[in-house]
Amino acid sequence: MGNTAPFPDAPLVPAVGQGIVVSDARGVFKGGGTLSLGGMIIEQSIVGTALVNHDGTGSITYDVSIGGVHAFYWDINFLILDGGDEIWGMPYDTGSALLCTLKRMGEAKSDKHDDK
Repeated sequence: MGNTAPFPDAPLVPAVGQGIVVSDARGVFKGGGTLSLGGMIIEQSIVGTALVNHDGTGSITYDVSIGGVHAFYWDINFLILDGGDEIWGMPYDTGSALLCTLKRMGEAKSDKHDDK
């Protein structure tokens, strides 16, 4: 949620998105959702591999596609919180002032085990 430029050198417009992203054990995040960009509704998909530091910080570059066609790369720095149940991120690309939040919606497969 925040503001971003829809293309280089354009003025900032309000932006908010919602979607689902799934990650695997290698840190590959894939997903997509709906973005409202200045009131225009856009369906997008994203994929990227996260780099995580020992202190719980990290970064990811998403390859963003719109209508199945590459549109741009989205660079985000993030913090991992609550034992990995939440991630707060902030894109650092010029022309955006956004905040993103990821929340775990289900139990990770690696967390499921039988103590018998």
